[in-house]
Amino acid sequence: MFSFTQSMKADPDEEKKVLDQAERYLEKTFDEGTEIYDVLYDNMGNWAILITQLK
Repeated sequence: MFSFTQSMKADPDEEKKVLDQAERYLEKTFDEGTEIYDVLYDNMGNWAILITQLK
């Protein structure tokens, strides 16, 4: 159980890098009205960026 829990923790530096890239993408792709509200990481190295559209 401990190893599973440890493997699910994201690297803070990598998370910041992913967030920076996602923010640049949103700025280039959408005029306005989007916001990143969470970042998910799984133990296989995959990142998911959760974006919401503001009204």
